[in-house]
Amino acid sequence: MSRIAYERDQLRIADRHIAAAERRVLALDTHVEEQRRLGHDVSLAERVLLAMRQSLGVLLQHRELIARMVDDLRDGAVPDC
Repeated sequence: MSRIAYERDQLRIADRHIAAAERRVLALDTHVEEQRRLGHDVSLAERVLLAMRQSLGVLLQHRELIARMVDDLRDGAVPDC
């Protein structure tokens, strides 16, 4: 497998992980709001949600690094070996 093929595969994996993380963040956010409306203490859930959003941010940064590598490989800035 060429390096660019490998990196493109990694990009697809990153995209799937990001989509899954976004779904989880949205689900928890919805749940937290519902629990808040019901008058429940959501302080712990809010901290978990913050950690999940931070993790999503790291996933997005990682995806950007992979995308740059794909671009560099495609443009010949990095040898594909």
